[in-house]
Amino acid sequence: MTLSRLLSGLTATTPLLMASCVSVVDLSSREASTCEVHKTRMEVETVRGSTGYPGYVPGYIEVMEQEFPHHRGQRLLGAEYPAVKVEQVKVHVCSECDEAYRTYWAERNS
Repeated sequence: MTLSRLLSGLTATTPLLMASCVSVVDLSSREASTCEVHKTRMEVETVRGSTGYPGYVPGYIEVMEQEFPHHRGQRLLGAEYPAVKVEQVKVHVCSECDEAYRTYWAERNS
């Protein structure tokens, strides 16, 4: 149901209850359990989520997809869930991706 259709049925006395906050989004069911970059088995973990967009650093998306797609860092899901506040995301995490992710940011922040 679209938002405009939902809102069209509201009256002045209708309590406005909208699902604008999701505590955990489960993306693990859409992912393989083996890292395609490092060929290692991954574990399902819950990491921080945000409705931000990952394109704030030029070239970051390409590097992430090629070197550390399954890191343990915050997931920015603004493109997939633009109207929903996502606090946590259940994903597969690869320890080697996470190490590459930490190295990437350490080099840029030093």
